[in-house]
Amino acid sequence: MKNTLGTIGEPHYMNQQDTAKYLGISVSTLKKWVKVNGFPCATIGGVRRFSKIAVNQFMEKEATK
Repeated sequence: MKNTLGTIGEPHYMNQQDTAKYLGISVSTLKKWVKVNGFPCATIGGVRRFSKIAVNQFMEKEATK
């Protein structure tokens, strides 16, 4: 079953590697987007986590520029 985030039961937050794969970019590009473009993430205990909702909203907003 699908919802707006993907398959029900999928984690809502992704690590850097999963987020880069989700977007089809390299981890180094993702790190640059975070630093330069303010790409949304939360750092918890030194580990970056990315919300699928925030990632999708950011990408939709950037696509309309």
